[in-house]
Amino acid sequence: MSHSRFCSACLAVLLSLLVATGPSRAVDDPPDVEINPLNGLIEVTDAFLDGGDYEIRHVVKPSSGPALEEVVLTDDAAGDLGSRIDIKPNGETWVVWWRDSAVDEVLYRVRDFQTGAWTAEARISSQGVGSRHPEIVHDGATTWVAFETDHVAGTALAVSATNDSPEPFPTATIVAATDFTGNPDVLIESTLGHVWITWVDSADKVGWSEYDHGTGLWSEPQLEPYGEKVEDAREAIRTTVLGP
Repeated sequence: MSHSRFCSACLAVLLSLLVATGPSRAVDDPPDVEINPLNGLIEVTDAFLDGGDYEIRHVVKPSSGPALEEVVLTDDAAGDLGSRIDIKPNGETWVVWWRDSAVDEVLYRVRDFQTGAWTAEARISSQGVGSRHPEIVHDGATTWVAFETDHVAGTALAVSATNDSPEPFPTATIVAATDFTGNPDVLIESTLGHVWITWVDSADKVGWSEYDHGTGLWSEPQLEPYGEKVEDAREAIRTTVLGP
């Protein structure tokens, strides 16, 4: 799975409820939606304006009735933005986001399915290195988080993974770097045992790299040209990775 895949029906339901019952969401920061495989409930995370800054919340839509079960996951004077959600096969919910502070950070919290308890906030990105815009997927028990991080070349695409929840993430691997001044829009996908990331590397090319489970290494970055739509290049990359 990847976060280019939203459940449109779920998103419509949650959007209508959030607008009706909650504070304003961050502009250009849409909610992210998942369905918990163990109970079928819709879960969503988004950034909302709380006073003078944005905070991250997690919402569950109960199986009946319009009420929302809401937990605010952050409480910081800096803006918390770009939250993403992914749920493991055991029902465990992971939410990642970035904090717009003097040195931007990528952070996460995890909710235990049985108890509903959330872990304390923890950092994924390297201390002192500006990092932002995370994406998250699960490949079986492994949690993968890709994000942008500062680099001498401009922007680096980093990935960190862990099998132990909620143990600290290991140091992220720099998969590639780009001098593209636009939005790299990094995505990470996991399908049929394959894990790969894509990013916008220039005005006409999408970069990509695939993880090799045998060697534990990421492939050398490759570039896929695109015309009008970045999505066309990403689909071509997906076909290359998975086969026709």
